[in-house]
Amino acid sequence: MDIIRVMSEFRFIDEDASLHEMLAFLEKYPRFSVDLESDSFHHYAERIALVQIAAGGRVFIVDPLRVEIMPLAPLFADVSREKVFHDADYDGRMILTSLGVRPGPVFDTMIAARVLGKQRVGLADLLEEYFGLSVDKGFQKADWARRPLEADMLAYAAMDVAYLLPLRDRMEEEMERLGRLAWAREEFDRLVRELE
Repeated sequence: MDIIRVMSEFRFIDEDASLHEMLAFLEKYPRFSVDLESDSFHHYAERIALVQIAAGGRVFIVDPLRVEIMPLAPLFADVSREKVFHDADYDGRMILTSLGVRPGPVFDTMIAARVLGKQRVGLADLLEEYFGLSVDKGFQKADWARRPLEADMLAYAAMDVAYLLPLRDRMEEEMERLGRLAWAREEFDRLVRELE
């Protein structure tokens, strides 16, 4: 997957019809990657400001300030589909609070990195290690509730999910080779159970 292509090709979902088209597309896939951007650094009442989802080589960015995201609840609650996160603890809590569902089962690349004994477990660090990608995390604390969003911010948001599925596969292979996959899966399950 070419980095320029990923950064420029995503679908921005800001109307109900597009959201339903996205959900219909995602029905074909047994797993998808997900990330959230919130406005916690800039507003007192924390809320989800963007939902990024990738599957089947496509990236979607959903704008919860323009479209009702409650139709995403069954997608996150569907136990037949794996949700791949980097740091599912925070995003999982936001999904539970906002949509009333626990997003399980999960594969968490941050937990996988810890299980593998890595010193640096940030997403940018892992993308550099596994794919040689250099990712600017400058927008991490941006005001995601501000509209319109800059093109660079949307590209950043797309990158947060674009490589999670291949990263998951590489990390799973590594954990399996080291005999640590079962341990990681226990940690993934425990995280979902303990979401509050």
